[in-house]
Amino acid sequence: MGTVAITNLRWESAGSQKKAIATLTFSSSYATGGDTITPQMLGLGRISDIDIEDAVGYFFQFVNTDPLKTGLVKAYVSGSGTIANATITVSAGTIAHAVGFNAGGVLVADTAGGTITANNQAFTAGAATQVGGGVDLSTVSTTIEAYGA
Repeated sequence: MGTVAITNLRWESAGSQKKAIATLTFSSSYATGGDTITPQMLGLGRISDIDIEDAVGYFFQFVNTDPLKTGLVKAYVSGSGTIANATITVSAGTIAHAVGFNAGGVLVADTAGGTITANNQAFTAGAATQVGGGVDLSTVSTTIEAYGA
């Protein structure tokens, strides 16, 4: 079973709770179902919730299996999709980063000094999948904010 590593740990007050802010790094052998995290790793007596920033190529989910003892941090990779019948026009700039669709099905892109439009797009999204057990994720780090007491 994989266990996350915690570095750059600091604390802040968050109302009636304590907030731990840290860098989380996954294990070299990711556990099927998620790597383990404990309140003690974060200087907390219990974990209420954890907000986890996405990392390049991955997004994450915290599963609070036992607030006083342990939780799991799951890693997912985005599904692939297809775009059909799209006419894409970039005006007065270039596409600087990834192109995708927002929740309303509208094409969006990070552009450098220009605008982007698309017409007649038909997008089919693929489902996200959890990273498989045993995968080396030791180079994957992200910032977390854990809430507890």
